[in-house]
Amino acid sequence: MRAVAACLLLIAANAVVAIVPQNAEREAETQAKLEVLRAEIAELSKARAELSAQRDQGVTALREIDTQVSASARRLRELEAGIEAQNRLLAEREAERVQLQRKLGRSRDTLANLLRSVYLIGRGESLKALLARDRISDSSRALAYYRYLQRDRLDRVQELLAELQVLLDVEKAIAATKATLAAEQQKEHAQSAQ
Repeated sequence: MRAVAACLLLIAANAVVAIVPQNAEREAETQAKLEVLRAEIAELSKARAELSAQRDQGVTALREIDTQVSASARRLRELEAGIEAQNRLLAEREAERVQLQRKLGRSRDTLANLLRSVYLIGRGESLKALLARDRISDSSRALAYYRYLQRDRLDRVQELLAELQVLLDVEKAIAATKATLAAEQQKEHAQSAQ
């Protein structure tokens, strides 16, 4: 029995000796695998950090582009509003010009009649009016009427000239508005091309 016990003890000792080197080899393999995994985790963490930084840069660039697009859209809306206002102003001035031209057409006929009557009357009308009367009171009254008539004619001619000046001013304003409108349209086309 002792021999059996001694054999068993010897077998157990050999098994322990055999197990210890196998555990050491496994532990070494496990440590090596663990180091490889740690290295892979470090690389993945580094790659994730780089991707996160790139994503943040992309988000920042996207925000800047969005801000630029918003600013461009706002400028475009402002330009369109300015063009619309200029078009309304142009339409108002065109209507005013048409109205003044109608009035001027009627006034031209009146002016032609006035100038014709001044031409027919001549320069010596006041002297004729003075000499044609038998009495002095009639002559002075005729001269007064003649002065009133001349003053009225002069006032009407000055009114017509003022209307002509207003018409010229309106036409200049229309030309300026058209030039401004054309410049704004070119600016809008340049903005939309960008």
